[in-house]
Amino acid sequence: MKRKMEEDIPTPTEPPSAKQPRQSMARSVSACVRCRKRKSKCDQKFPSCSRCLAAGVVCMGLDAATKREIPRSYVSHLESRIAALEGKLDDAGIDYSDLDTPAASVPIPKPIQTTGTATTPTTSSTATHEDGKNTAPVADLMENVEKASRASHSSTGQDLSFAKLLLTAVKLRAKTKSDRTTPTTTQTQYEACKTLPSKRDAEKRLSQYFCQANSQIPIFHRELFIKNYFVPIYGPFSPGISLASDYTTVEVDAGEAQPVEQPIITSDTPQIPLYFLFIVFGCATSVHQQLYPAGVSESYHQAAMEHIDSAFASANRLEALQAMLVLCLFSIMRPTVPGVWYTLSMALRLCIDLGLHIETSNNRVTDGFDLDMRRRLFWCTYMLDRQICVYLGRPFGIPEDSIRVPFFSELDDSLIVPRNNVDYSLMTSPGGIKSYKYISLAFARVRQIQAEIQRMMFEFTEIPRRFATFADWFQDVCTRLDEWMDSCPNTNLQTNCGFTTTFFALNYHQSRLLLYGVGPKNPSPSAYSLECVLEASKGIMTKYHSLHQIMSINYTWVAVHNLFIAGTCFLYAVYNSLVSGQQLISREDYETVSKQCVVVLDSLIGRCNAAQVCHDTFELLSAAVFKMCFKGGSVLRKVSKDGLVEVIQNHDKRFSHLGALVEQVPDNWNDDRRKKHQKPVEVPVPDLDDFFKEAQNPPNMEMTASLEEPLPYAYSGEVSPQQEDLYSLMSEVPLGSIWDQYFKEGAGGGPR
Repeated sequence: MKRKMEEDIPTPTEPPSAKQPRQSMARSVSACVRCRKRKSKCDQKFPSCSRCLAAGVVCMGLDAATKREIPRSYVSHLESRIAALEGKLDDAGIDYSDLDTPAASVPIPKPIQTTGTATTPTTSSTATHEDGKNTAPVADLMENVEKASRASHSSTGQDLSFAKLLLTAVKLRAKTKSDRTTPTTTQTQYEACKTLPSKRDAEKRLSQYFCQANSQIPIFHRELFIKNYFVPIYGPFSPGISLASDYTTVEVDAGEAQPVEQPIITSDTPQIPLYFLFIVFGCATSVHQQLYPAGVSESYHQAAMEHIDSAFASANRLEALQAMLVLCLFSIMRPTVPGVWYTLSMALRLCIDLGLHIETSNNRVTDGFDLDMRRRLFWCTYMLDRQICVYLGRPFGIPEDSIRVPFFSELDDSLIVPRNNVDYSLMTSPGGIKSYKYISLAFARVRQIQAEIQRMMFEFTEIPRRFATFADWFQDVCTRLDEWMDSCPNTNLQTNCGFTTTFFALNYHQSRLLLYGVGPKNPSPSAYSLECVLEASKGIMTKYHSLHQIMSINYTWVAVHNLFIAGTCFLYAVYNSLVSGQQLISREDYETVSKQCVVVLDSLIGRCNAAQVCHDTFELLSAAVFKMCFKGGSVLRKVSKDGLVEVIQNHDKRFSHLGALVEQVPDNWNDDRRKKHQKPVEVPVPDLDDFFKEAQNPPNMEMTASLEEPLPYAYSGEVSPQQEDLYSLMSEVPLGSIWDQYFKEGAGGGPR
């Protein structure tokens, strides 16, 4: 039996009974959209019908005039707002009886000026009938009424919604993008690598892959990979080289194979090992893609594609699944043909065909090695699917309710060998030795949490039965997320390799942003939520900047997408907190964090097509928000010697003797110190005159004009109540180019 979900979306306050609006808005009495689709009887209550209220979703109706979907609560919201405004006018003694005239004859007020802008008032034009009467639409009037309301409640004098600011930045970027020359990865075609690297370079590539990539998504059993793919080409693996084995050894029996320092590809060279080696080399060079020219990874990928048929057609279907998964992993890092969406779809279908998503007495294997390999490959598929779908807001390939398989073993690969009637997942590492799979299991768990957040916050899934209310679930998932972060390994000894643990913090902040940020379930974040959004978004940008400094950003489109979402959420939190009278961040921190985001996005231009769009849009938007919220001014303030003496003496009488010491300091002491130890953070400030002029224009703006090709689910570009959540608007900016480059079947660079 379905239980009522606690409503999380703020409901509009009812208008005071003593003072009703003089002219009420007509309401549609038809059934809501959700009840129509479900063919259920709708009680047509306002502001939400009982069924939508119980499901915890926004009750949507159809506008009688335009036939567009609008929240049924919006009319009540407008009525309440009008009543509140009339009350303020009454308190101020202002007569508004002339507004009782028909709406068609009411002139539209001039747009309210934004503090700090260089715009001039413009009078909105009004349409007329043939008889000369004014026919200004009621919607335009209500828009100006809402602007006036926002201005009256704003301590900063702002009258523009953040969505309007974002759309303005996108539109202006679209107008000027023809003047920018943006090199992209799809403009260059690369030839396939004709030769294999030397044995020394090959072992170096494998070390990078197993430490940074296979530790997150453990597609390969280390010893089995060396035996089946490395030894047939290069011979015995050299001792002393770590493959996520800093504190363990890699021992593989190479038989009679002889070492080959520089292998030569011939017609007799086995095809499957060539595919896996080339694609792994491509992934390894993409792990630190900022250190290598783009052509290096692409050449390895093109060489692998020449041998892909043999790997995909392998008689060992688990091996074929590995071939698909490693190609999917590369596709996340670099644009490929086919796109990652289609590569992942193939892996999902094969995973289900092999029954890896569920273990029963009928399909469970007895060999411990095979059992663990099946579990490992399922969770690799799961992690890739959840990672991509959460970022794109798409339905998951395998529903959570269909999954009945435990995690793979935490044991080091050297301890997992063929053995009957053994379940390695029940064993613990001997002597407390950790393995790289502690990293893998940590990522598997956070993907589960992120998938749960996606379902509850963006898909309105029913709350689990063990929770009485939505608030109980929310508190529980926050606790589980904190516990996950505390349990993540953070030293080489715990992971058996030098994995970059910053990625754990990134996923933590990203999950918190999904929980507290704007979205269908939380269209108007509370003051506390804004603090959490600011903290999470700031954490994401700071962590990406630290990764950029050590040249360790690997997933280019994920980085661009996450940075832009975090950046716009950061600006949203700053903008709306100041509107409510709070200041969550100093001017210095604002400039520093904004600059970090701009720097990282700039470094990704040429690696991901969306980077240029996101870079230009965020740079302009951050400058506009800075001007509106902080009212200009220098970050570095010069402190005078006299001022310092006064501060010291007034702070505490016990320190008054320090004033004499300060008197001996040269007058230019602060200038010298600033030159030596402080470097001003230079935030580019574009010409904002055009920005604020554009922002004051009517809100019907074509956002999709900035995209190469609008998505099927593209935002209409109107700043109106029909936009359920700002998150989809934020996502649209990077995803327009990302979808074309990474997810379409013909996407990607290189020869077709």
